[in-house]
Amino acid sequence: MDISLIFVRMTAIDGRRDSFFYWVIGIMIAGILAFDWIGLKFLLEGFRAYRLSRFLTNTPAVSVGSASLGPVKVFGTAESAQLIRAPFSQKLCCFYKTTVEFWRLQGSTNEQDGFWQELRTDLVGGRFCLADGTSKILVDAPGISAVDFDVEQTFSDDVNEDFPYLAQYLNKLEIEQQQGSRKKPSGFAARLMANTASPRRRLSEWAVLPGKPYLVLGTCIENPDLQTTGVRYLITARRMSPFRIDSKEPDRRALRQKSMVTMVVGAVFFLGCSVLLIPLVLGLLGRIS
Repeated sequence: MDISLIFVRMTAIDGRRDSFFYWVIGIMIAGILAFDWIGLKFLLEGFRAYRLSRFLTNTPAVSVGSASLGPVKVFGTAESAQLIRAPFSQKLCCFYKTTVEFWRLQGSTNEQDGFWQELRTDLVGGRFCLADGTSKILVDAPGISAVDFDVEQTFSDDVNEDFPYLAQYLNKLEIEQQQGSRKKPSGFAARLMANTASPRRRLSEWAVLPGKPYLVLGTCIENPDLQTTGVRYLITARRMSPFRIDSKEPDRRALRQKSMVTMVVGAVFFLGCSVLLIPLVLGLLGRIS
């Protein structure tokens, strides 16, 4: 047999083995990086819960009239001169959060074989005031994140496409999107209604209602719109400081327990995956070189 032919065949076999090796190592590295990311998210969530528990412990509650510049924890009733109507409950409110989910079937026609998938969460409204009889303070609600908005739920129900307020809400969002007032993916309404395999939709709504008491945590600053609003101070978000709106004060003990558990789980995932990742990367680099 020709020696050159044997060499070509052996080279082809070695090439297939190398290709298989790179595929296996690549898949393993991708999997480890995914778990590493999960661990990092747990760590960040744990630090966030710990920071909030420390803020609640170290920041005493004050009356609105006693609020001063810096970190504050204030109770008061909500007020707004420009009330808006919450889309699902149709209640007049100062600010609201909505979540739209749809029932995604898992490859079968069985209605029970599926899961709820979140499609969109929106925070809508402007600044509102907290008042307690001593004074008023402005709350920069548009600057809050969805996870830090924990007020009483005003609507939660499974509906279908015939629910009138759902269609109105989708049309409103599409118009705002076209006008460029929201940085959201295009075709939202079409994607929602395209899931014809199951007509089930789950709508949730949380709203700040006028006259109801709320707790606001954040950083108090001088209101830059004092001349317009007539309110001296504004509670807003600042880096490395919590900014929350709650119907009641969060449970400090539960927050501390959550922070410890999530940080330990996150550290185990992150460090364990990092230890596994290093020899894989070194082995891959050694094989390439």
